[in-house]
Amino acid sequence: MRNVFYLSDFPDRVTKRCDSAFALPRLELEMAMELGGSDSQPWIEIVREATAAAGGELLFSLPSPDPDGEIRQQAMIRLHEDERDCLVFVCENENGYTIRDEHQIDPELAEFAQATIKVLQHLSSDDRVIGGLAGALH
Repeated sequence: MRNVFYLSDFPDRVTKRCDSAFALPRLELEMAMELGGSDSQPWIEIVREATAAAGGELLFSLPSPDPDGEIRQQAMIRLHEDERDCLVFVCENENGYTIRDEHQIDPELAEFAQATIKVLQHLSSDDRVIGGLAGALH
């Protein structure tokens, strides 16, 4: 069993854009991370499956060295609830995973994620891009 550090263990914690750390998609993500995958499955696949189970979107994954020099993975995820979006950052660590809420994410990284979302929304609304992708598939 993986060790997961849950921020929802602290019910008094309130986030900026989500009502609380107990938001349903956040809990679904935590549960899917805990239950999903096998030890032989790559970390990013576990995150990808957990994100899909929570109804979210995996925005990007980044490698990050920990203090011991180990390269750990991190992933930015956008979750949706009640017509709102919030970001969570899932970080691999030696004991399992840490899930950080949007207000705990480095502001520059959160801005990068928001910019990524805007670019993807712009691209998905551009018929030239969508038409070109559809044509490339045939």
